[in-house]
Amino acid sequence: MLGRRLFSVAVAVVAVIVASSAPASLTTQSVKITSSLDGKKVLPLRIRWLAHPRVPTGRISKVDFLIDGKLRCVERYAPYNYSSDERHGHLGYLVTTWLMPGKHRFTVRVVLATGRSASDTVAARVLPAPKPPAALAGKWHRMVTADPELVPSGIWEIVFDRIGSWDLDPAGSGS
Repeated sequence: MLGRRLFSVAVAVVAVIVASSAPASLTTQSVKITSSLDGKKVLPLRIRWLAHPRVPTGRISKVDFLIDGKLRCVERYAPYNYSSDERHGHLGYLVTTWLMPGKHRFTVRVVLATGRSASDTVAARVLPAPKPPAALAGKWHRMVTADPELVPSGIWEIVFDRIGSWDLDPAGSGS
């Protein structure tokens, strides 16, 4: 009887030691994330790409948006949206015209303040971009005179092509 009790106490002590020395990831709830692209096989030319972490926002350090493994956007505030303007309330879009037609991998990754992370990846096809209307296609010019602290003054160019539209400023920064 004493041997059996001693054995039970020893097992309980070992269980407490193992549980207290287990990594935090094994003793806490797992981190999960989904995105608005889940279930999509083919993406439209323009779509809102939202990440939906399943943890309180106060625990989130950042949400990364990756395309084909390359970091393309980082969001630090909810709602976690690809290409938004952070806290100004304007949600951006994923415009796929700059991607080569074919299959691509779209990943959202949530990183907690503790360093733990989780990701969700969708493999989806991107279709070729249509040609712009003939009346719009090509390079356009516009003279801008503005406050130089806000935007550069001078001749701005806008280009419409198969990839999309491009604003080319006089300073050559491409903004």
